[in-house]
Amino acid sequence: QAPNAAGSDCAGSSNGLAMAQVSNQDLIRLIQDALARLSYDPGPIDGRVGAQTASAIKAFQRDYNLVPDGRPTLELLGHLQGKIDDLQQQTNAPASGGVQPSG
Repeated sequence: QAPNAAGSDCAGSSNGLAMAQVSNQDLIRLIQDALARLSYDPGPIDGRVGAQTASAIKAFQRDYNLVPDGRPTLELLGHLQGKIDDLQQQTNAPASGGVQPSG
């Protein structure tokens, strides 16, 4: 089986992403966008891994105890999207100590 555009084999991937056919440039754009949403500055969202994008990837990887290799992979995108989902759930969670229904 040929590796995907990001250079990693996505067979058996459990990250829930249906992106096996994504181009390398599109994958990098998605990663750059996710990094920016998580306040890691990847530089311009241009689909290219420059020094700033690689640095942002490594910073995220270090912060979440991943191997800091700076590579834009589907696995990395899954980690990024998981963190975005976590933040959205925290933002949407009801505050404790709110009004209790009477009954």
